[in-house]
Amino acid sequence: MPSELLSANAGATLLLVWRPGPRRDATVRLLQEMGFVDVRCADGAVPAFAFLTRTRPRLVLVEADLRPTPGLIFMRELRATAVASRDAPAVIVAQKATSGLAARAAGADGVIFGSPNEAAIQFWLACTEDKVRHVIEGSDYRGPDRRVIGLSGLAAEPERRRNQVCANLLAAIEADPVMTRLTEAQEAVRRWSETGADSALAQALEAVAAAVDAATTARQALLAETLLVAKQRMDEEARTWDADPQAIAGAISVMRDFAYRRLTTARFGGHSLRQ
Repeated sequence: MPSELLSANAGATLLLVWRPGPRRDATVRLLQEMGFVDVRCADGAVPAFAFLTRTRPRLVLVEADLRPTPGLIFMRELRATAVASRDAPAVIVAQKATSGLAARAAGADGVIFGSPNEAAIQFWLACTEDKVRHVIEGSDYRGPDRRVIGLSGLAAEPERRRNQVCANLLAAIEADPVMTRLTEAQEAVRRWSETGADSALAQALEAVAAAVDAATTARQALLAETLLVAKQRMDEEARTWDADPQAIAGAISVMRDFAYRRLTTARFGGHSLRQ
């Protein structure tokens, strides 16, 4: 790691809201290797709140499987309280396939899937320096993509370029044929909701089918299979006489979120870049 990053990390306080165990110990060792001197641990929500009332950490890593208060509930309570550090940058660390939408809805800035690594932590430190939340599925959003994790070297970019780097990564994902087709499906559902035109609904279903084909062509087997199952459910909903535009729009939003994560892993190595 560059010496300037080691120096910058040395002055930062990090909080791990995490139960004792081998995974927490490994994460603490990793952070120390990265130059972080002030690494604090809270075994649960109560000691975490006690710490946050008097100290604002540079980043909070929250275990999704925290007990007795689960990590998502802790995040929701933290954002709703009056403690001075309630808006501190925070990331959920999940071993299972915790929904990124659920984590962000609870107030987390993002999710690290699996065990934290150097690239993922430095990425989130970079992306939360000028912390601005966005509407998760907002198609007009053009800022940093906090769904992308573990991009090595991002934190070494000069400050003035970090946001542009993140924006470029978001643009690369949005330009993928799968995402392009799902965006077309979203727009078609919006037109159907506004006009009631059956042709718009047909266009949405065709666009989702094209997204499945694009994922298959790209040899993204899990993504293609997941989209196909979702498409079959959409087809069933569309065949009913009182098909609900919100239900179909919601299904497409879930597809987009899953596609973001799969395409990110395929393009940028997910969070496994650390050797």
